[in-house]
Amino acid sequence: MTLEELKNEVLNGHLNHLVVLGTSKNDYLPLQYARFLASAEELDLKIIEDLKDYPQTSTMFEEERDADNFYLCRLDNLDYVDESLLNVTNLIISAKKIKKEITSYCPVVIELPEIEAWQVHKYIQGVCEGLNDTQVERLAKSCNYDLHKLDVEMAKLKVFAPAAQSGLFDVFMSSDLLGNCVEETIYDLTNSLQTRNIEKIKIILKNISKIDIESTGLITLLSNNFKKLIKVWLAKNPTEASTGLKSNQIWAINKLPRTYSKDQLLKILKMVNDTEYKLKNGELSENLIIDYLMTSVLTA
Repeated sequence: MTLEELKNEVLNGHLNHLVVLGTSKNDYLPLQYARFLASAEELDLKIIEDLKDYPQTSTMFEEERDADNFYLCRLDNLDYVDESLLNVTNLIISAKKIKKEITSYCPVVIELPEIEAWQVHKYIQGVCEGLNDTQVERLAKSCNYDLHKLDVEMAKLKVFAPAAQSGLFDVFMSSDLLGNCVEETIYDLTNSLQTRNIEKIKIILKNISKIDIESTGLITLLSNNFKKLIKVWLAKNPTEASTGLKSNQIWAINKLPRTYSKDQLLKILKMVNDTEYKLKNGELSENLIIDYLMTSVLTA
């Protein structure tokens, strides 16, 4: 099967067999395919990291598929695929490296090609129809042609009508609202606090004096991030419905090292919310917010 034939099968909303995709050059398409198929079949999308986590119910006659979920299994290396999985229709396996022998017995094994610049430009034009060619290229370059980053940035523009997008793009770029280094620094800081990455925190602190970080923005993001950790880490089986998060977000959070206990997570969330109250009521100086939050989180 060719990539074009697979695309047509996906657009029909149903797979006829297992699909294995090589992602050494392109890790974007498998997630998009899985999302589309899950939506088309009205299933929840679950992202797993081990084929053992794909559930199969054995009967006397055959293997029955999970009727409620579509699965995307993300792997670094794929060395073997059990024969019982070859005909499942609710599973895509994506792997950076695929053992050559697998191509001899798996129905569909496709190494995804590298996404070219013109394809990225065409994708942007399809989402943000109001941008001119110069703006499309500028946006692509600002995200280093990373489609995951582009999705985040385009979400800020696509809520507006196409006729307004071109003018707003220039305003957003001049105001650092697209590819905002302040926002990226806040994300880096909060993510480093979540994972207790002391070395990364030190690097950020060396440069943070050059950047005007708004205290309320830091508090809000930190609070939201720890709420997400609580929803995923403390749930037995977190889903999109139970957490309000997308399946790829749940997958990413589950990939983080479990650096905090349940009691620590709850304590940190309370502390962050208390800090916001103290800031608004003048009980805590805005100049001390970053130091106070970091110290409180790391010593929780």
